[in-house]
Amino acid sequence: MQTRGSMLVQEDYAGWKSSGFKGCQGKLLMLEQEDTTTHQIFFDDNADPGDDCFVDPRDIKTGEQIPYDKFIDMYVVQAHPARVILEEDYFIKMIE
Repeated sequence: MQTRGSMLVQEDYAGWKSSGFKGCQGKLLMLEQEDTTTHQIFFDDNADPGDDCFVDPRDIKTGEQIPYDKFIDMYVVQAHPARVILEEDYFIKMIE
């Protein structure tokens, strides 16, 4: 039997601030890139390019950071807060 789930991550702003706002100290997202049965998607309004991205995607096996161009719009999607509130099907549209 297959189960489904979801997870909510609350950021640790104080910890991130103390790191000097480094992207590599942002919200950790462990990804098993070889898993073809599960697709993790992290929506974040600060999924900005390069070091300005608040999400820190890493390979679950190696612990290595995944480059921005490999995770953006695949595992990490930039969310737009106003659209999230105003559009009932916002997340569905973004996944499609």
